[in-house]
Amino acid sequence: MVKACEVIDLADDSGLTVIKDRIEADDICFCEIPSSLYCVTLRDCDFVLLYPREAHRPSIALSDAPTSVCKAVAKIRF
Repeated sequence: MVKACEVIDLADDSGLTVIKDRIEADDICFCEIPSSLYCVTLRDCDFVLLYPREAHRPSIALSDAPTSVCKAVAKIRF
């Protein structure tokens, strides 16, 4: 996170029910929200490292007020 803050929900992707699979075209897949999630709050200068089997839902605001964020995302090929 370069500036501002957001919450990212994380879950193991095993057992998730896929709603829309666009991995090949857009590198994204939508799943039903699992009953158990781990939430990470990122603030200025924080980072999170996500592995291939970790489903994640970024861009969750900390409050009801709309907020702009500035973040850098890098993908590392395994």
